[in-house]
Amino acid sequence: MTNLRRTLSLLALLLGLAVSAPAYAQDPSAAPAATAEPPPSVPAAAPSASPLSGVSFMRYKLDREKGDIPVEKGRVFLADLKAASPETWASVVDAVRLEIQKDEAEKFSHQKGYVLYAYGAIWVILIVFVIGVFARQRKLAAELAELERRVSVERK
Repeated sequence: MTNLRRTLSLLALLLGLAVSAPAYAQDPSAAPAATAEPPPSVPAAAPSASPLSGVSFMRYKLDREKGDIPVEKGRVFLADLKAASPETWASVVDAVRLEIQKDEAEKFSHQKGYVLYAYGAIWVILIVFVIGVFARQRKLAAELAELERRVSVERK
């Protein structure tokens, strides 16, 4: 569930950035003042460079009363983003994948002690079982030898 929340929060952040970018492009006074000019070697991005400029985000609004689920809204957004700008889509997918991998690695690092305890318990159970089987086999072999001795004594 935390992966879903993290993914949705990342998508919400990206949606927020995409929504605010066209507003800044249309009204330059709405944009925060830049403290320094970009270096001349880096070309300034064109106002229409946003792959989501002019996109209505009402399509991606989650309406739980209609039965919308966050995953489907995210998939629709990603499909539309892929159609509009495959490079941006690839960046978003990679960022989400990286966040999920970081989250899973963090969970494993916290839970690896439990994994080690589980393997230790399995080995202890296996050793007790094997020792039990050998003890039972030894007892049965001794009982069989005793029965064979009795049968040979009675035949004589």
